[in-house]
Amino acid sequence: MILFFYAVLIIVPLVTYKFSIDSFGIKTLLVMILGLTCLYYWITQAWKGLVTIPAFFFWCIVSYIFCPWKIGHPGEELLLLIAYLGVFLYAKYYLKTEKVIPVILSSAILTLGYNFWLTGIHFARLEIGPSFVNANIYAGWLVLVLPVAWAWAFTGKWIKGVFGGLIFGFGLIALWMTGCRSAMLGLAAALAAFCAFYWGKRGMAIAVVIIGLFGSIWWFDFPHQILDPSRAHFWRGTLDLMASKPWTGYGIGSFRTVYPLFKENIMEGADPNHLLDHCHNFSFEMISEIGIIGLLLFLFMIWRIWKHADKSNPLNLAMIAGTFGFLCDNFYNISFYYSVCGLVFWLYFGLLSSDIKKKDVKIEKNWLERFRQFADFCFND
Repeated sequence: MILFFYAVLIIVPLVTYKFSIDSFGIKTLLVMILGLTCLYYWITQAWKGLVTIPAFFFWCIVSYIFCPWKIGHPGEELLLLIAYLGVFLYAKYYLKTEKVIPVILSSAILTLGYNFWLTGIHFARLEIGPSFVNANIYAGWLVLVLPVAWAWAFTGKWIKGVFGGLIFGFGLIALWMTGCRSAMLGLAAALAAFCAFYWGKRGMAIAVVIIGLFGSIWWFDFPHQILDPSRAHFWRGTLDLMASKPWTGYGIGSFRTVYPLFKENIMEGADPNHLLDHCHNFSFEMISEIGIIGLLLFLFMIWRIWKHADKSNPLNLAMIAGTFGFLCDNFYNISFYYSVCGLVFWLYFGLLSSDIKKKDVKIEKNWLERFRQFADFCFND
């Protein structure tokens, strides 16, 4: 099972999106198979862990069941969410960070090499990351992976340091070539957070330098693209959507179906269907789909995991920094909703939460007592 997990983790970033089965890309299909297999294995091997499923996942599933907008989308988002739950739980109970990180970095070096080989290294923007659906998804994936390479480069022994440094260097070139502004700022935030927490006062000084450097590159390299006007149109329409049903939303996966009823007119001469699937702000889209309640459950879950993870381990700090930078990126980007990034994102949280899982306890036969244990896990530290 572990070998299958590692194989999918390496293969998914390498598969191009031109290969698809009906409406499912091969990447998404592989992640779904992996996640559902992990969930089945976890249920059969450790059913008592059922009481420790985060409330966020329950809320998302319930929101879909009662979603009035299910017609028009086949439930891909629900299946993908359940797959992510499987990845999260399997990583939490069965995987070790020290063994998974080398696999992730091996995947990174193969993916970077493959994409450079397909496009060539030219000092011009990559219109599309060859093995990704577009450059923004490629950039979001790099924001998740590069902080771990950074941690290896500066905290590992010399072999790990050289390997991590090479991945980080080539990854930085690839990120610049994508031209994704939000991902550059997200990586800057991730590296700054890692340095500040790992090196203390000296790290805070390094963090200021990093933010200043990335900010300068961003400002001078994209002077005419500080804010894409189309984003404002999407956000305005999404705010109207959110205001119509703010607490519970319209159900997971409903955005592409409901948004056309609220959308603002796109700029004159633009394709009216341009970027209609996502609003380029994960918090707005999450509220529109699962409401303020769902967003708060999500933020509470990740805050709790970040708070209790073992921060003395630099790899844990790197994963915290990577997920933080990824969320910063997705205030403007859409990579949060693609399986190649979601796989790494939920894998990181599973690995981080493995340090804070509850002690093995005997599960009471009384269902009321089981519910109390579940509530204790979800809402108490």
